[in-house]
This record gives sequence, C-alpha cells and structure tokens, in this order.
Amino acid sequence: MKGNSMRAFMVLALVMLATTVSASFTECYPACFGLCVIIKHTPKQCAISCLKHCIPTSRNDPLYPCTSGCAYSKCSNISTEQNPGAEEVEACVNGCSQACSKKH
Repeated sequence: MKGNSMRAFMVLALVMLATTVSASFTECYPACFGLCVIIKHTPKQCAISCLKHCIPTSRNDPLYPCTSGCAYSKCSNISTEQNPGAEEVEACVNGCSQACSKKH
C-alpha cells in the first residue's frame, strides 16, 4: 500500500510541476484537486493544498499573507469530490485579492 501512495504522490508532484509552468488557475486547480482526491485526501485538504499551489501570487508579494489566508478560509469549502468548481474558487480568490488590495 505504501508503494501505491508513493507512486500517486509522485504523479501528483509531476502534474503539479507541469501545471506550474504557464497554466491558468482554472487549468491548474482542477488538475491538482482531481489527483489529490484520488490519493484519498479530503476535499478541504485538497482545496487548501491546491490553492497554495495554484494561486498566481508570489510569496514575496506583501499581499500574499492576506490573500492566501482569505482564500484558505473562504474558498476551500467550495470544491467537492465530484466538482472542483474551479471557476467559483477562482472568483472567490479574486474577491480575496481585491479585498486585500483595498485594505493595504
């Protein structure tokens, strides 16, 4: 069983690396989320992991803590195992980004 989990993790890592190159959020997020739930993680865990991976904001951006914190708390409950809801999640993340921009 450990071998299967490790193999699935490696596939997930490769797909995540491939989607990082130039994928939009709506391409990155469902690919990441779909593979994550296959590995038997909960939708909430996968949403947070994939938000971390797919939000196109640099960790050096001063708004990153605000935007990512908002996204993790407000946008991570949208996705289900059957539907990642990438467009809805993206709209939620964009709302967080706009709200954080207004605060700072």
